[in-house]
Parts: sequence; structure tokens; C-alpha cells
Amino acid sequence: MNIIQTPTTSTSGNKLKNSADVSTGDCCDGCSEEKLDEEGKRKKSEVELITYNEKSEEEFLNRPYRSRGSRKLLEKSFRPLRQLVSQNRRRFREDGFDLDLTYITDRVIAMGYPSGGHEWFYRNPMSATVAFLEHRHKDHYMVFNLRGYYNYDTRNFDNRVLYFEMNDHHPPRLEQISRICRRAHEYLLEDLRNVIVFHCKAGKGRTGVMICAYLIYINFYPSPRQVLDYYGIVRTVNNKVSF
Repeated sequence: MNIIQTPTTSTSGNKLKNSADVSTGDCCDGCSEEKLDEEGKRKKSEVELITYNEKSEEEFLNRPYRSRGSRKLLEKSFRPLRQLVSQNRRRFREDGFDLDLTYITDRVIAMGYPSGGHEWFYRNPMSATVAFLEHRHKDHYMVFNLRGYYNYDTRNFDNRVLYFEMNDHHPPRLEQISRICRRAHEYLLEDLRNVIVFHCKAGKGRTGVMICAYLIYINFYPSPRQVLDYYGIVRTVNNKVSF
């Protein structure tokens, strides 16, 4: 179906000619075939400008988070599924966001994997995650990707991403824990406005291990047991955490 349809009758009932019926003999004295060609090209250009440019699935899903229309309706329809996938983890529901994300402290954040493509339906959308960090911590955040072999375009976060490969369901190496803790602490010391953001796949096992390790590293509580209990309280809705 054409987007622009040429009218066949005028308001007075007289038939109008479409572009296919026009010949040089029907034009005024000043017209020529060259002018008709130019007019045809101009009209074609105008139609092309308003013709819908179909987007790929990933481009559609990663439109700006606060856009309106079908994207907003689609976003809302998948919220129950995301809540189900996040299980007992607390979600951030402020400023129009609904993310599997928790402030463990004012400067330490745990979240689920920022995803695109089909994972967008049940995990944190990349566009929403970027919008959140840019809105609340613009130019002052560093993302620690503990699911390192699952790469994404770091330009989404203005290249503020560090990759660390940690195998799921396996304890990380002690030297790796030490390196991550040092790097996180150095970044927080650079500016009091800086925050660190940890994620793995679900934002549960590897993320929980490294955040607790960092809190122990800075002596957030006197004992590791207190750190684990604290993390369970702030990250989960039932005060239970399992790595």
C-alpha cells in the first residue's frame, strides 16, 4: 500500500491526471521533458524521505530508553517476565526505571547483565542501563564486567568498562580477586563522585562474590560474616543470598 495516494477526483468532481497520464503535450508552453524529469525526481525524493525505514531487531530494541510509542508499550509488557527472572533480587524502581539493579552502598552497585537482542526481553535492556548510569552518575562510573567472554560494545558506556573473565559456578582465583579489588578501590579514590558497577550474567554469583570481597577488602564490617549478612539484606527481598 502506497504511503501517499494520488487523488483521482477533485472537490468539484472533475478527474485529475496522475503522473503516468501526463505527456509533454499536456503541459504549458514553458514545460519540457527535462523539467518533467526533474519534477519526477523531486517527487520521488520526497516519497523516499517519508517512507518507513525498517530497523533490525537489535536497533529497534536499543532505541533511547525514554522514547514513546510502541517501544514504551513493549518495554512495559515484558516487566513481569524480567521480575520473574530476577527472582529474589531487589530491583531499582525510581525515576521511571525498572532494573535488576541494587545500590549495595552509595558507591557500589550490583546489577544484571545489560543485554541487547532477544535477551532484552527478560534481562536489563542495554539502553535502559546506559540511561540509568548517564542520568545518575554521568562521567563518574566504571563497569566491571565479570562475564568477560560475553563482550558488548563498550562505547555504550563511553568505554568505561573493565573485563574480567570469571567462570560461572566456580570460585575466582585469589590473585584475580585482589586485582579487581585494587582497581575498584583506586577508581573510587580518584573522585568522591565515582561509583563502581559490578555485573556478571544474573548479577548474583560472581557479582556477589566480588562485591563482598571488596567490602571485606576495605573493612566495611569487622568480620566477613557481617559482610555476607549485609549483602543479603540489601541485595535480596528475603535477606537470603547464595553464591
